[in-house]
Amino acid sequence: MGVHLVGNYIFTSPREKACFVSSNYVNYFELGRKGVTDYYLEAKIEKNEFLVSGTFYDSKGIHLCDIKENHLENIGGKCVFQPLQDRGYQIVDKGNVVFRLLMRDRNVCVTG
Repeated sequence: MGVHLVGNYIFTSPREKACFVSSNYVNYFELGRKGVTDYYLEAKIEKNEFLVSGTFYDSKGIHLCDIKENHLENIGGKCVFQPLQDRGYQIVDKGNVVFRLLMRDRNVCVTG
């Protein structure tokens, strides 16, 4: 996968898979540090696949669940995995969306 670095931004090459973060197309991003910070979210592209891992909490700081490479794990709340008609998936806890991954097209994903 070809990339180039400009300032603090890593961009992907045209027509390659990318995550749309803020206003940038990147092939990797990370918020927090796994095992170091309470919050953690990582998205990467590996073997032409979008993989997301993270730890999720409710508004009171109670652990809800973890995602490891798009698989729901370590469920502390009532999280459920819901596919979104070939356009991604979302994690829902008691009717509230905890995390969502949407495919804008076959090469671009948006997380939130």
